[in-house]
Amino acid sequence: MKRQSFEEAEAILEICAWIDRVEHMMTSEAAHDILRKKIREIVVDGKVPIGAVVQAADRGLVDADIILRAIVADMLDRPEAMPAELRAWARKAIVNAPAMSPGRSSVDTFQRDLGIAAIVSLTSQRWNVPVNRNRSSKRPSACSMVSAALVNRKHNVGEAHVERIARSYANGGIAKKLSALIPLQ
Repeated sequence: MKRQSFEEAEAILEICAWIDRVEHMMTSEAAHDILRKKIREIVVDGKVPIGAVVQAADRGLVDADIILRAIVADMLDRPEAMPAELRAWARKAIVNAPAMSPGRSSVDTFQRDLGIAAIVSLTSQRWNVPVNRNRSSKRPSACSMVSAALVNRKHNVGEAHVERIARSYANGGIAKKLSALIPLQ
């Protein structure tokens, strides 16, 4: 393990405190809650047709399935007729388990990654260090310091991964992945 300067060690402790304050927002559950609320909002507002959400649920987006089930439950309490496409989906959903995409989805880590990218940016500004560094350098970077703080907090996210996350946010990569999950057709 590399030896840290006193200032860097104190900075990492401060970054650990930042992580402690936002950790609850960096969970997979928090990410899914945000996505569900946003999709439901745009469906209820009529910005996205219900058919697009039905297609997303049929493709295995569990969040879309959960949203549709909630919408159906709400509509059962109202006298208005349920749209035919939603009624057909509901019939199928009653007898079948939700379609599930295999493996992890981008949703599972987007809140964590957003938090990491924000902390990297704050670290770079607060201590006036570069976002990343040459691997042969002994000087700290925002990514090396954030990675050390994450490891200190039992999140095994190495420096290279923190760099990929920071780079992805800087280039809009995460936003592109997430936007592909939100049904817009």
